[in-house]
Amino acid sequence: MQIAKRSLLFKRICRKKYKFDYLTVLISLLIKKGKKNKAKSIVFFFFLKLKKYFIKKVQLNKNYISINYDSYFIFFLTEIFERFRPRISLISKKVAAKIYTLPWYIDVNRSRILFLRWFITSALLRLEYDISQKLFNEFIDLCNLKGNTLKKLQEYYAVAIANRPFLKLLNRKRKVSRSRLKKFSV
Repeated sequence: MQIAKRSLLFKRICRKKYKFDYLTVLISLLIKKGKKNKAKSIVFFFFLKLKKYFIKKVQLNKNYISINYDSYFIFFLTEIFERFRPRISLISKKVAAKIYTLPWYIDVNRSRILFLRWFITSALLRLEYDISQKLFNEFIDLCNLKGNTLKKLQEYYAVAIANRPFLKLLNRKRKVSRSRLKKFSV
């Protein structure tokens, strides 16, 4: 039986078969000139530094519990990234020789990849020498509600809120309700 690619059934089957994994996407976004092993080692050392940091924090607490740290840190990484991923995107619409950037909702996978791109670019702009150290420090800043990634997200939502009056220029399919956009106030 053939399934149309744009149908909901096809999307459901693809979501079930190909689950989104932050670590594999992080590796694929770090690949330069086809050097996948180098990107894997960067992510591995980032993950190792993250693990050491949080084990040290857990051991400082008196109620120390032994758990499977690998699955815990992957879960923690996904929770932090899911909390800060953008829910809307900005599109450019030209009306009467003026270009407006208008907000509209995007798919979950697209917002995750957009956030990972922001995370990697802001980490690479840091001044540390090692790339895994840059990723680690940017992630710790993200956990502490600091960092360039969070500033980029706030600027993004500020532009979206500033352009709310021009939502009438969008097609009906892409309209974003003003009440839903208010909760992203900066």
